[in-house]
Amino acid sequence: MLSPTQKELRKLSLFGFFWMFLPIIPILVPYQLSLGLNMQQVFFVQVFFGLVCAAFEVPSGYLSDLWGRKGTLLAGSLLWALGFGYLYFVKDFTGMLVYEGILGLAVSLVSGTDMALLYDWLKQEESEREASTRALANYQMSQVFSEALAGILCGLLVLLSYKHVLLAQLIAGLFPILMVLFLKEPPYEKLNKHEHWKNMQIVWNHVFREDPLLRLIFLNQIIWSLSTFVMVWLNQKIWQIEGIPLGVFGLLWALSNLVVGFAGRQVSPLEKRYGSARLLIAMSLMPILGYALLAISSGWIVILFGLLFPLSRGITQILLKDAINWRTPGAIRATVLSLNSLLFRVGFAILGPLTGWTADHWGMSSCLALLALVFALGWVLCMRPLLKEVGQIPRPDTA
Repeated sequence: MLSPTQKELRKLSLFGFFWMFLPIIPILVPYQLSLGLNMQQVFFVQVFFGLVCAAFEVPSGYLSDLWGRKGTLLAGSLLWALGFGYLYFVKDFTGMLVYEGILGLAVSLVSGTDMALLYDWLKQEESEREASTRALANYQMSQVFSEALAGILCGLLVLLSYKHVLLAQLIAGLFPILMVLFLKEPPYEKLNKHEHWKNMQIVWNHVFREDPLLRLIFLNQIIWSLSTFVMVWLNQKIWQIEGIPLGVFGLLWALSNLVVGFAGRQVSPLEKRYGSARLLIAMSLMPILGYALLAISSGWIVILFGLLFPLSRGITQILLKDAINWRTPGAIRATVLSLNSLLFRVGFAILGPLTGWTADHWGMSSCLALLALVFALGWVLCMRPLLKEVGQIPRPDTA
C-alpha cells in the first residue's frame, strides 16, 4: 500500500514526464537555421528566453511560497501549451523571440515550484536524505526518459517534415495541464503575506550570509549547470559540422537524456562508496575535459566525448540540488530555488551570446577550447573552495 506521499510523488513524476516531452528540442537549432537565423541569433533567442525567465524567476518562486504550489504549476502549464501552439506558426526571428518569451514565463512559474512540492511531501514523512536523493533521481529519470522518448519520436517525424514535429509538440504541450489537476499539495509553513521586504531579507541571508557551505553549493550549482547547458545548444551544430544525418539527431538526444537519468540514479550509491568530494571532482572535471577533447576531435568520435556532459549534468542535478533543498526551509524553498535559476539565467545571458559569436567568427574548435578554459577557471574559483569546505583538500593552514 502506497503512502499519501508516495502517491503524490508518483503523480508529480508523471507531471515531470509530460512537462519534458519535447520532440522539438533535438532539431530546434537546425529548424531555427532553416528559418534564416545564424548561430549568434540562435543563442540570442535562448538568451532572451533566459532573460524572461530571469525577470520572473524570483517573483514566481515567491508567488509559489505565498500562493501555493498547485496554482503556480497550473498557470505555468497553461502558458506552456500556449507557447507550443504559437511555435507551430512561427516563421522568422521575431516569431522565435515571442515563442521563447511565452515559454520563459511558463518555465519561471514551474521552475522551483515542482521541486518545492516534491520536498514539501518528503518533509511530511521526515524522510532521510537518502530517500530524498532517490526521490529526486526518480523525478529526474521521469523527465529524461520522457526526453529520450520524445527524441526517438522526433527522429521519426523529422523524416517527414519539421511541421510534423511541431504538431507533435503542440499536442504534447497540453498534457501537463491535465497532470496538474490531479496533484495535491501538503500543508507547509508560508511566509507572511504582508512583510515582503523582510521575506526577501530572510532568503538573501539564508543563502549568502548564514551558511558558507550552502553559498558554495549554490554557486557551484549555477556554474556546472551552465557548463552542460551551453553544450546543449552547441551539440546540434557540431553534429551538423561532422556530417551526422539529421534523422539521427533524435536518437542522439534520446541517448544523451538516458545518460543523464542513469547518472542521476547512481549518485546515492556512488556518494556512499566514494564520498561526496570525489563525486564533485568527477562531476566538475567532465565538462572541462569534454570541451577540450571536442576542440581537437572530428568525426563520429564527437558523440562519445559529448556524453561527458550528460554524465556531469545527471550528477549535478541530484547532488547539488538535493543539498540546496535539504539546507532550505519549506517556507522559502521555491524562492531560493528560483533565485538559483535567476542567477543561472543571468550567467547564460552573458555566456550564451559570447559562445555564439565565437562559434560564428572564430570557428567551433576555438569556441570549445575557450569554454574549456572558462570552466577550468570556474573550477579554481568555486569548486576548489567547496572541496576545502567539505574537508577533502587540506586548508593552507593545515596542509
